[in-house]
Amino acid sequence: MLLPRFVLLVLLVAGLTGLARGHEGDPHAQRLLAAAYAERLPVGDPRAVEAIRAVAVRAANVRGEAGQPLLPAGTSVEDVRWRDALLEIHLTLPADQPTTAGTRWRLSPLDMETLSRALAAPFLDDPAFSGVRTRVRSGPDQPYGSLEQFVPRSPPPRPDGPNVDQENAAALRPQPPQPPADPTFGGPTAQGARQPLGALTGVTVFVSAGHGWTANASWVLQRPLLFSMNEDYGNLDVLNYFVHFAFNAGATVVPLRPTGWQPIEIVLDNDDPGVSYTGAWGDSANPKYYENGVTLSGVSYRFATAAVTESATARFTPTIAVTDFYPVYGYAVTSTNRVRQTYRIRHSGGTSAVTVDHRLAGNGWVWLGDYFFAAGGEAWVEVTNASPDVGVVIADAVRWGGGTGDIERPGPGAISGYPRDEEAQRYWAESEFGNNAVGYDSGIWDVPGSSDLSDNVGAGARMAREMNLEPAGGVLVDRWKRIHLEFHSNASTGTARGQICLITDTGPTTNQVQYATTLSNEVDADLTLLSGEFEHAWFDRSAPTFTSSYGAISTSNNSNEFDATIVELAFHDNQQDAELLRDPRVRRAMARACVHGIIRFLNSLPGSQVPLAFPPDTPRDVRVEDLGNGDVRVAWQTPLVDGARGDAATGYVVYQSSNGYGFGAPVVLGNVSSTVISGLAPGETRYFRVAATNVGGESMPSEVLAVRRPSSGTANVLIVNGFDRLRRQINPIQTFAQPPAYAGQSIER
Repeated sequence: MLLPRFVLLVLLVAGLTGLARGHEGDPHAQRLLAAAYAERLPVGDPRAVEAIRAVAVRAANVRGEAGQPLLPAGTSVEDVRWRDALLEIHLTLPADQPTTAGTRWRLSPLDMETLSRALAAPFLDDPAFSGVRTRVRSGPDQPYGSLEQFVPRSPPPRPDGPNVDQENAAALRPQPPQPPADPTFGGPTAQGARQPLGALTGVTVFVSAGHGWTANASWVLQRPLLFSMNEDYGNLDVLNYFVHFAFNAGATVVPLRPTGWQPIEIVLDNDDPGVSYTGAWGDSANPKYYENGVTLSGVSYRFATAAVTESATARFTPTIAVTDFYPVYGYAVTSTNRVRQTYRIRHSGGTSAVTVDHRLAGNGWVWLGDYFFAAGGEAWVEVTNASPDVGVVIADAVRWGGGTGDIERPGPGAISGYPRDEEAQRYWAESEFGNNAVGYDSGIWDVPGSSDLSDNVGAGARMAREMNLEPAGGVLVDRWKRIHLEFHSNASTGTARGQICLITDTGPTTNQVQYATTLSNEVDADLTLLSGEFEHAWFDRSAPTFTSSYGAISTSNNSNEFDATIVELAFHDNQQDAELLRDPRVRRAMARACVHGIIRFLNSLPGSQVPLAFPPDTPRDVRVEDLGNGDVRVAWQTPLVDGARGDAATGYVVYQSSNGYGFGAPVVLGNVSSTVISGLAPGETRYFRVAATNVGGESMPSEVLAVRRPSSGTANVLIVNGFDRLRRQINPIQTFAQPPAYAGQSIER
């Protein structure tokens, strides 16, 4: 179940204008285009020519976001033919294209997806249909290209400046000593005490959640409220499952909408009060850095020479005023002299260590996990210079929590007032690359001439491109070390069901077809195996992928620096699929299956060091028994093993806690089914949870169990946790209070 901290959340919303826009385009324009050809056709139907010509004629009379017709009048449909289940379309635009206000005909990113979706619409109900490939030319003498040639491009990324940190290494200044770091361990809400080694160790996973609150005439959701859900929120909730599974498989995880459901934020820059240093550190003059505006010292960030033995630390100590779970992020600008950098996170369960390879990723917030912090308790994040690599470590900024949106946009003329994670990713980019950072290109979040809706289409890809450090040998070197996935759910006529992964015809990444096919097949295989546990049977579409024009996964936005796809997890306009999407068991299974699919795909790439190994499932039937004299036995049953749940466990970890939220003190075990924990003091209550391990990584932890040692004798009360019915019928309900168009409407979370 999601949102564990509350059952009812009231949001204030500003209007419904522009409702339900997204990567399939503008639904209002879609409805106008759909009227051109209402009949649903199967794959291979020769009437496809008739349908496409009708849509093309209609498109000349429907204006898009750019203010121009979606196709110029006089566009000729030159060829329509079936390539198996894929429909290939060739269009010729008039050589003397009509202009508007002196501007040649063009499409916005949203218009491109609207038109491409409309051309596919007559065939969408056939589960074997695998999309459209549209080729367009301006006049009969020009070569064919994709629709994207008529879309304004975002500026190319600016090259990074000189490696100033290397140049100033001689200027390192010693700092006064501080107490050494506490050697104990702790653990986040779902991960173990330390990030596990697993199949995805050494891999950076960039992950997006589509849509979110967006500024139009007012602040709007991009998707409608249907069947007690909304895609903008559903994508975010699946993202929150996914990041934990990927982290436990060893990945460095970069969420491109904030994770952790935490509207409070605390950010410390390198020169703010609360930041202290030991050992020798230098001051960087790099023109690219984080800057929250609290302390303007003129220092971009600080750096220290990496060493095998620790000799320098930077400690960021926040003031935690509210006891809660907080996502924690680290920020370091990339360069060629970066290293594997370890962050120590002190929280209520102890100290967790997470290592990020900043030779691969940086220039933005990298997620370090979710942790439980007590108000007034000990809390800090520490950067150590201990590393096996030659280079420097970076102390720039650390973040606790996601915060609340603070971007004021034309149209609404006000900030959204929603937590940042509920806003579209475009605003996270503007806040954290623009308003609170220096040296980044505004084209990451604001494409010239595009609306916020269109900006958001490729914002995740552009953020990931900015945060990825391209290898010296080019984008094909060590391709297995980086990957991008964006979550969505689908919509059609209300009858279509199932999951599908997307391929763009506007410039697919090198292995996009293989990635999309592998991921889609894995999701279907895994969820089919689990189908008997679900409210409705999982529907496996015969076509695993769908081709159309998608800027979010196009090389125009990601520069082919990594492979990318969009996964449409189900159809939110179909009642059965919507009920599955609202089921926490299904969301969890979807997220895990996506991690399995990524492992399988990366394992197949040339030179890959990703093993074909899946983390195990959670141990079953965990129990704790008081043995007397301060000893307790923790026991469990082995996890279930199959293609959906994961590989067999080869070891276990028992975590301990004094409050039931922040876990640490791990007891690392081999392939056993119980262990005895000693040393409980009279009157002490101690909490336990158990995780399974193997070469693929670490499972999600078990439920939390507790034992209290009485002042004398042994405990004589048995507590049975019989609650195992996590279903959508007991989901938290989020009710919208205003404006009138939203008032009283609710969604499940």
